[in-house]
Amino acid sequence: MQYLVSITLIVCFLIITGFKIVKKRSKFDYNQALIGLVFSFCISSLFVNVIKNLVGRYRPDFISICDIDFNKVNEQYEYYSNITTDINYGPRNLFNTSICQNTNERKLNEGRRSFPSGHSSLIFSEMTYISLYMAGQLHLLNKKTSLWKLFVVLIPYTIAIAVALSRVFDYRHHWEDVTVGGFIGFIFGIIVYFFYFPSLTNENCDIAYQRDSNKNNKKVFEDLEMIM
Repeated sequence: MQYLVSITLIVCFLIITGFKIVKKRSKFDYNQALIGLVFSFCISSLFVNVIKNLVGRYRPDFISICDIDFNKVNEQYEYYSNITTDINYGPRNLFNTSICQNTNERKLNEGRRSFPSGHSSLIFSEMTYISLYMAGQLHLLNKKTSLWKLFVVLIPYTIAIAVALSRVFDYRHHWEDVTVGGFIGFIFGIIVYFFYFPSLTNENCDIAYQRDSNKNNKKVFEDLEMIM
């Protein structure tokens, strides 16, 4: 599952390209769809990494990453036990990464950045965006919708859930990490998609904003001209 986020991003590019070819979309429309996908990915990544650095949290497998040297544990515990009788001193607050045999700072730092899950955030931002994109291209919510369209639109969410769960099964994240990470990606996927495309109930839901043939945008531009 480690490289699945990158693979799914490439698949999303191919899906958007496929719709461009089949539906003969303009270069502008195609570019808007791709920019939206990348923007959703990047803003989710930025937001999650800021939280990771502020909040942190140890990963479930941090002990194996640390590779504890128990001789150092005993030495430090005995040392502090001899110099203080303060009840606040104890095994829970005596130790830092100096007791780790693993001296790779990058791995140790990454082991303390569990919350929220970056993989869950990125996969949900990608899959939410591409799911909404396919729903728009297939006119999922029009009067002639079909069950197969709904099935196709829900496939990305199945992939997203599988990736998120794998992070828990692999002991890389706690369930709270993937839940919050997935929610962040889900929200940004929705916000970014509807920044570039109209509502799924719109008759032009498959056409990006600022396109000449988009009647709603024409009206917006006309209203702006009247105001100015």
